[in-house]
This record gives sequence, C-alpha cells and structure tokens, in this order.
Amino acid sequence: MDSVTAFVSGLPTVIFVDTVRAAAAAKVETAGGDGQSAHAGTALAAPCVILVSDAYGNGVAGVTVVWATNGGGSLSAATSVTDAAGHAGTTLTLGPAAGVQNVTATVAGLAPVTFTEAAN
Repeated sequence: MDSVTAFVSGLPTVIFVDTVRAAAAAKVETAGGDGQSAHAGTALAAPCVILVSDAYGNGVAGVTVVWATNGGGSLSAATSVTDAAGHAGTTLTLGPAAGVQNVTATVAGLAPVTFTEAAN
C-alpha cells in the first residue's frame, strides 16, 4: 500500500492511499535451481523455483503449480501454490541412473517450464 499526503496552507491535510494488486497470471519462468548436478539417488542442493507473473512483471500469489519429473526421481511436492511474491518450488531427489533428468512446472493456461538437472 502506498500513500501520498497533500498539504495546503489553511486547508485540511489530504491523504491519498492506493493498493496495488497483481493482474492475472501471464508468464511462468525459472527463478532458481536449474542446471544442477549431484550424485544419482541424492537430493539436489537447491529447490527448483519458478516465478509466476502478470503482464506487468508483478508476482502473482495463490497460483497452483503442478510438478512432474522423469528419470525415476521423486519430488518433495507434486503441487504447490505461489507465495506473495509469485514464487513456488519443489526439490528433486534424483533417480538411480546417471544422466539428464527433468522437472516440469505447469500452470493452467500457460506454457510449462522445464528444469534440466544431471545425475552423476
């Protein structure tokens, strides 16, 4: 919430207050955790995190994210909800085989985002 106060000599003070709210979700992008590597069968050091934003770049809170992975790994959460800043995340425990493993974040109505991780 922002406010502006106006002072004019001899008149009462006027305070203008506004509240900014994000518009509808328009974009999903990675915000951290892409391109990691670790030993097969272990959890990655950092979570895979996305940012859901509106057309003006404001984070959008309360958006449900569906997470999926391949390569036999597991996720700390199959779904999550964006926080007040528009972020949501999950942690990948890599599958047992070495190689590339992906995590995909899907938000209804928007293009999915894929994280590329490596098990060694």
